[in-house]
Amino acid sequence: MAVEYEKLATSDSEDQNLAEWRGLHEQQQQHRGFRLRPDWIAWLLLLVITNTASLLWTNIWSWSSLDHLKALTVWSPLHSTLPYQLHTIKLDVMTHTDAPSLWRADPSPAVDKLWKDNWDSRPLVIPVGDLAKLGQDPDYAVRWPTKNSSLTVVGNHAHHLLHCLDELRRSVWADYYWPQGNLNPFYRNHQMHCIDMLRQDLMCRVPRDVYPLIWQATETTPQPDFNITMKCASWEDMWAWWAERQLTEEQTLHEEPVKPVGAKEWPAPAALREENSRLKDLCSEPGIVCSQGGMPVEWSHEQT
Repeated sequence: MAVEYEKLATSDSEDQNLAEWRGLHEQQQQHRGFRLRPDWIAWLLLLVITNTASLLWTNIWSWSSLDHLKALTVWSPLHSTLPYQLHTIKLDVMTHTDAPSLWRADPSPAVDKLWKDNWDSRPLVIPVGDLAKLGQDPDYAVRWPTKNSSLTVVGNHAHHLLHCLDELRRSVWADYYWPQGNLNPFYRNHQMHCIDMLRQDLMCRVPRDVYPLIWQATETTPQPDFNITMKCASWEDMWAWWAERQLTEEQTLHEEPVKPVGAKEWPAPAALREENSRLKDLCSEPGIVCSQGGMPVEWSHEQT
């Protein structure tokens, strides 16, 4: 037998209830948009706030390493084209080590070459107007190659720091480097200059690294572990950038500028005049041979 599906019959009261329900439902549908509008506004505000916070957070943390470097340093010609990338290394600097690096080895031609190859650079040419970005007075600057040039030369501060460390290293091995002694008053002043420059540079940068204390065999007291982990820039990349742009050796030998008449000069410190006077007296003594760059230096009474 075929089954037929028919609409279910309802009573009069049920019909009335259904009609009332339908009327109420239609009213709810008409006013539904008005009731949901505050919810949509709240969600929209939340979305705007979330996106704004996310954008600000991204801008803060999307700073490159170079941006952070620029915030911590004054202007430098290296900032323009030298990428600043950090890498993590673990130092190897314990006081006692069974495998010292060549950097801390006893003096030898190989050790001397390693140190010198890493600091012996030549000046770089930049527009003289850029000196103002360094906080320097362009009026005192040496113009390159002539006094009317719009160019000047700058040295590498990092190389100078390493050169100073090399000078202090040599002073540790004074008997090796100066077997007959070194009476030149300049060397003592030079070493003290290096010590104070390294001090000022270090206290300016204020490293925030910390090192732990450890237990070590044969020792009954805690020992410092100086082999800390650090984030470092690439010395090799900096050196390669500078080497590509520095003056050539021929330029420094044959294009050295001559001080023009009337050049604006820094006053000579009294300590420099005293040092020159002492050096002249020393080099004038019998049996004392003074040299510069391997060549004997003759002092006349007119030199100061």
